[in-house]
Amino acid sequence: MCIAAWLWQSHPVYPLLLLLNRDEFHDRPTKPVAWWGDGFQKILGGRDGLAGGTWLGCTRDGRLAFLTNVLEPDLLSSAKSRGELPLRFLQGRKSPVEFAEDLVKEANEYNGFNLVLSDTSSKLMVYVSNRPKGELVSVQVVPPGLHVLSNAKLDSPWPKAQRLGTSFMDLILKHRDEEISQEDMVEVLMFDTTKADRERLPNTGCDPNWELNLSPVFVEVETELGRYGTRSTAALSVKTTGNVSFYEKYLENGVWKEHTVAYNIEKRQRFLTDLMASVVGLSMKRGKSKADASKKADNKLSVKKGSEWVSKKPRKLKAAKDPNKPKRPPSAFFVFMEEFRTSFKEKNPNNKSVSVVGKAGGHKWKSMSEDVPDHHSCPLLAKLKTEYTKKLATYNNNQSGGGSHAAGDEDESDKSKSEVNDDEEEEEGSEEEEEEDE
Repeated sequence: MCIAAWLWQSHPVYPLLLLLNRDEFHDRPTKPVAWWGDGFQKILGGRDGLAGGTWLGCTRDGRLAFLTNVLEPDLLSSAKSRGELPLRFLQGRKSPVEFAEDLVKEANEYNGFNLVLSDTSSKLMVYVSNRPKGELVSVQVVPPGLHVLSNAKLDSPWPKAQRLGTSFMDLILKHRDEEISQEDMVEVLMFDTTKADRERLPNTGCDPNWELNLSPVFVEVETELGRYGTRSTAALSVKTTGNVSFYEKYLENGVWKEHTVAYNIEKRQRFLTDLMASVVGLSMKRGKSKADASKKADNKLSVKKGSEWVSKKPRKLKAAKDPNKPKRPPSAFFVFMEEFRTSFKEKNPNNKSVSVVGKAGGHKWKSMSEDVPDHHSCPLLAKLKTEYTKKLATYNNNQSGGGSHAAGDEDESDKSKSEVNDDEEEEEGSEEEEEEDE
C-alpha cells in the first residue's frame, strides 16, 4: 500500500526531506535503488520486476515522483500499471502541472492512485489523484509544510498518517537546523509496527481485519497469497546546495540490506548541453555496438563537475562529541516554528492533524520571508547567540588552558557549522557519491 511523509520548502537546510515505505508481496520481483532507464534521462529509484515501473524515482536535473495506491475493495482487472506514471513523468520534459493536466484525460484507466510530482529546481510540487470514484480528478499544488500520504487523499487523518506526521515533526524540531541522519530517521519513524484501535480505522469498504493489518506504518502480515508487507523503506533528502542523498533499506531473500546513492542536481542548461554533445559523439561511432555507445555516454556524464562517483569512497569517521561542549543555538526558523506551534494549538485546541500545523507554519514563514527581509533578527535569537558565544569561549579556554591555536581552530570550525543561513544557498560544487553495502 505504501506511506510517505515529507517536509517541503520549510527547512533551512533541506528544501525536501522525504520518507517512504513500500508495501508489496514479498515474492514479487523487485530491483533495489539504482540508476536505470533507456536513453540519457536516467532514473534513480527502485524498479518493479513485473510491470517495470517504480514507486519512487528522481533524475539528475531535479525531477522527482512518487506514488501510493488507494485502498479500495474493487479493482479494474484491465487497468494500466500505476507504476508507469512516475516513470513517464521522469522520462519526459513536461512540468509537473503540464503532466498532471494531461493525466486527467486518462486517469480513469488506472486503479486508484495518489501521485506526487516535483521539480525541485523550480520549487514546484503537484499532487494528482483519481479518487474518490465518480468525482473530478484532483490536481493541486502542494504548499510548503509537512505532509503525509497513505492510501487515501493527501493529508487524510488516518491513524497511521497522524502518528507518522507527529513523530516526524517531533524529530525535525529536536534536531532543529542540524543535519539529520537518514538511517536514524528510517529506524525511528518507518519501522513502527503499532496498530490502530479498531474504532479509529477508516471505512474503506474493505475487510476490517485487512484494514487493521494495514494500519501500522510498517506492515507485516501473512495472507493466502503469501507474505505481504513493507519490502523497502527510503529516505531522500535534497539540500539547498543541490546535494541529493537517496538512502534505501530493503528486504532481499529474507535479509535486510541498505545502501545510499548520492549526487548533485545539475543545472538544466548544462545538462542539455552535455546531452547534445553525447548525442553527437555517439553518431560518429557507428561501428560501435549500442552497449559500447551507451557506456561511453555514461562515462562522459560521469567525468564532468558534480557527477556521480562510480567508485566507493570510504566514510570519514567523526570524532565523538564532547557532552560538555555548548550546544549551538537554533536557527530563526525553529525559534519561529516552536512559538507558532504553541500559539496555533492554543487557538485551535480541537485540531489533531500535525500536517495542518505544518502547512499553516510554512505559509506564515514564507509570507514573513517575503514581506520582512530581516524577520530572522529577533531579540530571543540574538540573546541565544550571545549566550552561546560566551559559553563557547569559556569552553575553548578551559580546553586549551588559556587559548591555544588548536582551540581557536575548533572555535572557527564550530562557528562555520553553527549558524545556518536561512536566506542564502551554500556554494555549489560538492562531489557526488554512491555507497553500496555488499
